[in-house]
Amino acid sequence: MTPPEVAKLLRASPGTVHGWIRRAELRAVNVGSGTKRARYRVSRESLDEFIRLREVQPTASRQTRRRDTKPPEGGPIDPVQGKKLAKQGVARESGGKYYRIWNGVTQWY
Repeated sequence: MTPPEVAKLLRASPGTVHGWIRRAELRAVNVGSGTKRARYRVSRESLDEFIRLREVQPTASRQTRRRDTKPPEGGPIDPVQGKKLAKQGVARESGGKYYRIWNGVTQWY
């Protein structure tokens, strides 16, 4: 295909296609016979590779931190449950009693 044909297919200007060829982003063959101006031809395989390399990849989804709308009840909690929650990092032991941690704040009340 000629650069104008590639330009029409990609909805770009022929000058843009020539720029891609000069910057070696799009592979082409010069079929000119020693004339001052190059006469490029682009193979379908080269064009397919060019399109594949320029394909936009979806971005990774952002994970947002889940916030509870209401804090858990404060005050001491059951010691058996408190030990399990302390191992998970969501409770803290103080004075033999266990208290929940919510968003980094210990619920003492």
